Amino acid sequence: MKRQKIRALIYARICKRLKVKQAPCVVCGKPVPKKKATLEHIKPVSAGGGWDPGNLAISHQPCNVWRGVRPLSQVRVENGLPPHWGKKGGKDGIEGAGL
Repeated sequence: MKRQKIRALIYARICKRLKVKQAPCVVCGKPVPKKKATLEHIKPVSAGGGWDPGNLAISHQPCNVWRGVRPLSQVRVENGLPPHWGKKGGKDGIEGAGL
């Protein structure tokens, strides 16, 4: 499956699950316009992460670049968000990465 289709699928699933029009950035928590969304690997490919939906989320392109290969929990804390993406009770309200 092409990257664009994967991105559209993940974006749509997140929006549907959260009942929002714009998916939140997994890095900064702010809404990401659909046309500006990038795929974010929860566990970077360079660290052994893959392309399965459970390892993918949505981010802004600048947030994706800024994060680099640092642990997602670290950059989320730096941005004032709960450290673990997808944990119940987190500000983003999502219960599973990639849904």
